[in-house]
Amino acid sequence: MQNAIQELEFTKVKSLIKANCCSPLGKELVDKIRPQKDLAKIRDRQILIFETREFFNSSNTLQLNDLKDTRELISQQKKHKIFSKEELLMLADNIFLTQQLKRNSTLKDERWQNLSKLIKSLTASPSLAEKFRKTFDAEGEIKQDATKKLKLIIQSHKQTKNNLYSSLEKILNKKQYAKVLADKIITKREGRYVITVKSEKKNVIKGIEHGRSQTGKSVYIEPLAVLDLNNKLHSLQDSKKEEIYQILTDLTLMVREKRHTLLDNLEILQKVDFLNAAATYFQHLPVSKPSLRSDFSLSLEKAVHPLLYKTLPRKKIIPFSLNLGKDFRALIISGVNTGGKTVTLKAVGLLSIMALSGLLVTAKKAVIGSFHSFYTDINDEQSLEDAISTFSSHVKKINNILHKADERSLILVDELGTGTNPEEGSALAQAILENLISLKSKVIVTTHLNKLKVFASEHDQCENASMRFDEKEMKPTYKLDIGFPGNSFALDIAREYKIPDSVLERAHALLDTKTLKLSYLLKKTEQQRNRLARKIYNYDLKQKLLEDKIQTIEKKEKDWDQVEKNRRKQMLEREQEEFAHLKLKLDKKLKKLKSTQREKIIELDEIRELEEEIETQQKDISQSKEKILEEELESIDNPQKNDIIYIKSMDTIGKIDKISSNKIIVKSDGLNFSVAADDIYKVPQNKIANNSQEKTKEDNVSVFTDFDREIPFEINIMGLTFEEAKPVIEKYIDRAIVMDYKKIRILHGKGTGRLRRKIWNYLKDDERLENFYSPSPAEGGTGVTILVLK
Repeated sequence: MQNAIQELEFTKVKSLIKANCCSPLGKELVDKIRPQKDLAKIRDRQILIFETREFFNSSNTLQLNDLKDTRELISQQKKHKIFSKEELLMLADNIFLTQQLKRNSTLKDERWQNLSKLIKSLTASPSLAEKFRKTFDAEGEIKQDATKKLKLIIQSHKQTKNNLYSSLEKILNKKQYAKVLADKIITKREGRYVITVKSEKKNVIKGIEHGRSQTGKSVYIEPLAVLDLNNKLHSLQDSKKEEIYQILTDLTLMVREKRHTLLDNLEILQKVDFLNAAATYFQHLPVSKPSLRSDFSLSLEKAVHPLLYKTLPRKKIIPFSLNLGKDFRALIISGVNTGGKTVTLKAVGLLSIMALSGLLVTAKKAVIGSFHSFYTDINDEQSLEDAISTFSSHVKKINNILHKADERSLILVDELGTGTNPEEGSALAQAILENLISLKSKVIVTTHLNKLKVFASEHDQCENASMRFDEKEMKPTYKLDIGFPGNSFALDIAREYKIPDSVLERAHALLDTKTLKLSYLLKKTEQQRNRLARKIYNYDLKQKLLEDKIQTIEKKEKDWDQVEKNRRKQMLEREQEEFAHLKLKLDKKLKKLKSTQREKIIELDEIRELEEEIETQQKDISQSKEKILEEELESIDNPQKNDIIYIKSMDTIGKIDKISSNKIIVKSDGLNFSVAADDIYKVPQNKIANNSQEKTKEDNVSVFTDFDREIPFEINIMGLTFEEAKPVIEKYIDRAIVMDYKKIRILHGKGTGRLRRKIWNYLKDDERLENFYSPSPAEGGTGVTILVLK
């Protein structure tokens, strides 16, 4: 396995991930990642990395720069050991980092719930964190007020030092000492404050000598006048050191009490550091979360070797797709040198190892089987230690594979059978392949050997593949084709590099007939394949253009249908308004005719005819409305509580409050309605976009009223002035009459009662009304007016 990890360059990928780690903790975890057998654990790691990547791509970060590896520090068993200031600051960084991560509000999003769960598992230590904050300042120095005692010591030390300076300055400023002093400065020797005196005058000022200058011309004198102050300063410095030691001791004891918590947190922070590093590496790569299978097959769609993104511009990178393990167990890749065979071979192995290590993969889609072992023979370096040739090195690796491989193995061999006599090498290579296929191992090999290409075409568990070559440009295209063997184009490439024609002709003559025929066949196949690829491309292009045109036409038709619907609805609305006014006039005339029929003989048949005509027109309008409505309503298959729905029979939008076996309780406009399940629909688009909107105060449900169809039994005019409300009421009554409503409600609110009085004064002369009144307090009282229509 380790040989495969090295040859497939998994260690390089891990190095790129490690470069993003913020501490040795994360790097240690990166070093440990390798293919696992527990699919559940692998999936968990993939999900965490994927969520962390999504977290970063949503402009979020995890600030882990202060993370320190303090495991050894915390685990120390010497109880008398007191942590130094620097050691405590390292511990403080991790404690503060834990608090910062747990307070990160951006982690609450469900899109990264597993990352959030991991970070929530950290245990905060608020008392310990507070102690550190009170002890250390932003620069990591112990605060002067860390304790009351330290504060008093520092204040006393400062005052004593000021007094000492003041006393020494008085001595320096005395005229009698002007010729005695070497310099008018205060300095420090042996930890005590002194002045400089000329050597020959040292006995003039009484004090203690603390040495001479380098020239010997001056001595350092501590005057007796400041002896006590210097002593006190020394004593205070000792007291300060003792108090600081006590502070460090207290913090050390607090840390030891939280030892297990801090170690558990470090284990979690190590995972977070790893996730941060892995997600940072994958953040700007086109990656996916691979699917894992319990069998031993693999499928890659638009896959790329991840290290290519470090060396090539993206537009030059050619992805590949392949399947292995279902239709066939072995894949033989052939084609020109430097055509991408080895890179593809390595990519398959590397992506499989990355997937089974819990990492993301650079592929549009990947399904990886739970391979238990990986075997490779890719490098062609000779073993100088063992003094064996390239071929012997290959044989040694193959021998190991043949003895250890089984159906759970993925085997990748570059240039199988090379390095020796071609005929013997071909025979040996075929025998090796037959053996591995019989073991049910999954095998991919690259080759130039024609015998293996023929073998792949004849064996039912083996398939050919090739790296496509552009004969016109004489360049590889780096595109993998499954099902076709590839030609090496050795003589053609040699001609391109100006090898003399005489040499090429001689080489051609030396080729045996079978080789020539096969080479010609492969060339012809390559040409036909290229022509077919161009035709397929042109067909796909035309198909795409045709689909685009069809979509454009369908969109135009859809837009036209909508325009036509809107036009019909507008016409219907105008007809409704005209009909409402006509019905009102006819009602007045009929009333007048009926009241005068005693004085005048009239035709009752004519009256009935008019009434029937009104009823017929009303029915036609209702049918037209129903037809338009049916065209745009969409039923609800599985209604749920709190769904916002449209009630067809009431032309109202509401929210589902309760669902029983055959009835649905809907809350709308402050009222509860019991409706049938087949009477509710998804809210039509025009209801959302175009209609007037009202929001009830009780449940904040938006209610849209479309006067093209049936209207609700109540309108809400609260917040409107009387002048604003008057046309709304007028139109509402007209349409209620058209709908043949007997009673309607106007919700105007109580307030000062001014709006209600104006409305009542306005309604008292309305001939369309039989009566109006305020309901009982339980139904709204004086905040509502109920209108009884004629």
